[in-house]
Amino acid sequence: MTIAQEEIFGPVLAVIPFDDEEDAIRIANDSVYGLAGNVMSGSLEHSLAVARRLRAGFIGVQGAAPTVPTPRSAATRTAG
Repeated sequence: MTIAQEEIFGPVLAVIPFDDEEDAIRIANDSVYGLAGNVMSGSLEHSLAVARRLRAGFIGVQGAAPTVPTPRSAATRTAG
């Protein structure tokens, strides 16, 4: 899907359907971009487990803004 693979500027909310958790992670990681992401679910533990599988420099969990980079540096991917 184009919106998930191109750099989009402005306030945009993309709603992308997915079949299951594996598909959602695949879609999230299928981009040359990866500056930041956010994971929300009904369980903090589940959100943390999914966040660990995302390839992005900063990952927020349950709506919290990330304050430190994850071990994967944003510099390893295109960031605009």
